[in-house]
Amino acid sequence: MKTLSTIFAATLLSSVAFAQAPAGTISTKDKKSKDYASLATVTLQEAVDAALVKVPGKAVDAELDSEKGFLVYEVKVVATDNTTHEVTVDAGNKAILKAEAKKGMFK
Repeated sequence: MKTLSTIFAATLLSSVAFAQAPAGTISTKDKKSKDYASLATVTLQEAVDAALVKVPGKAVDAELDSEKGFLVYEVKVVATDNTTHEVTVDAGNKAILKAEAKKGMFK
């Protein structure tokens, strides 16, 4: 029974860890937004290309921003099926941190 409880606890803890959105690699703590471009090691074009690999379609907007204290690109994509998506790309290593479908058109 103790083994079963240990397995359950380990499974629960790992699922909580994976439920959190992954963090980026470049901290924006104590940085001004005007300095973000000089901090990014990934170009805007590289971020757009990474987003389009994740969600094929057409990128209609992209911006460098801080999300949860980390530098990211937010790329808005109209997918090949005409659904709209926002893809969050790490500005330090091109990792896809989040990709979510949005209802309606972007504002």
